[in-house]
Amino acid sequence: MTETVTGGVPVICFPWFANQTTNCYYSCNWWGIGTEINHDVKHDHVSQQIVAMTQGEKGKEMRRNAQELKCKAC
Repeated sequence: MTETVTGGVPVICFPWFANQTTNCYYSCNWWGIGTEINHDVKHDHVSQQIVAMTQGEKGKEMRRNAQELKCKAC
C-alpha cells in the first residue's frame, strides 16, 4: 500500500490473504482510493471496474483522492 499511496494512484483490490483484506478495507472505505472485486470474479466485472476507474465519475473522484493522499504522505 505504501507504493500505491505515495504513487497517488487508485487501486482495484482483490484481497486474498494476510493484510490484503485490511488494505482493501482502508482503500475503499476510509481513503476512497479503491474498489473491490469479490471472490466470485468474472471477466465482465473486472472490465467494468477498469472502465469505471479510468473513465467514470467514481474513478475521477478516486484519482483525486489518491492525489490528495499522496500529497499528505510525501
